[in-house]
Amino acid sequence: MSIDNSPTGNSKIYPSVVGPVILIGLGIILLLQNLGFISAGSWVLIARLWPVALILIGIDIIIGRRSAIGSVISGLLSVTAVAGVIVLLLNPNLPVVNKVFQPVELLEEHLDVPLDDLQSANVKIDWYIGRNSIAALPASSSSAFTADLKTYAEVDFDSSTVGNRAEINLGTRPSMNFGLNWPQDLAWTVALHPGLLYNLSLDGGVGGNQFDLSELSLSGIEIDQGAGAVQLSLPLGDYRVEIDGGAGAIDIELPAGAAVQLDLDSGAGAFNPGPELRLIRGSRQDDGTWETESYASSSEAIRIHIDQGAGAINIHVRP
Repeated sequence: MSIDNSPTGNSKIYPSVVGPVILIGLGIILLLQNLGFISAGSWVLIARLWPVALILIGIDIIIGRRSAIGSVISGLLSVTAVAGVIVLLLNPNLPVVNKVFQPVELLEEHLDVPLDDLQSANVKIDWYIGRNSIAALPASSSSAFTADLKTYAEVDFDSSTVGNRAEINLGTRPSMNFGLNWPQDLAWTVALHPGLLYNLSLDGGVGGNQFDLSELSLSGIEIDQGAGAVQLSLPLGDYRVEIDGGAGAIDIELPAGAAVQLDLDSGAGAFNPGPELRLIRGSRQDDGTWETESYASSSEAIRIHIDQGAGAINIHVRP
């Protein structure tokens, strides 16, 4: 008599059938497309239904690999789901197919917060997909904050005033869309009045972010990078910058003559401090503290802390 000393005892893990069924289904779809029974545009429908694959994989993990009956149930569900997708592709005039192919409406919106007697503002922005930017308004503007938005998600915007300080929050309401027909001109363009003192909290979205703050006054700024490159141009002043790196390069432009201290928690990516920053503590290849020559004797300074993500960090001084 033999004794099973394996950690799982007599339990058996059954092979998954979800992957093979999905591959067979994709092969059938490609064959039907080559034979002219379905159009090439049908892949948009398939892309929008991709969460079905996640559901099938989850069911397979929970029950499909634990018993023979569970494996059969998981296989039948997979075959039914793939067959259902093929039926939809072969019948493009069904109402449900028309609804899935219906293009998503592009929303364009303009937001404005009047300047009035404001002296400062706390601004929090949860950026969306696309090209995102911040710049300064003309000094003669009667607005403290403006935003021109092109988005597919419903905008969530709130503005209130406490004394001479504004509280401004901009983001989107939760929504799901799996279409592939998004144009490339999605953009959020934000502008701030140069006469106010701003505390900024910027949660990066998916896409390029260009934050030109060189003409603004800051009391502090926090940036959660997100998935995309960040170009950040900073003004003179005495304030702190907190950056939580994500996926993408970070390019920081410092004002000429500024006293700067930079603390780096190194991540996956190169760090190029430029000639103005000198290593004070740590390592050039790891965590370190960098300072400009004027930092030790300056009464006003920009203090930067960066938790580097997966991307290069480049520092240079504005001419």
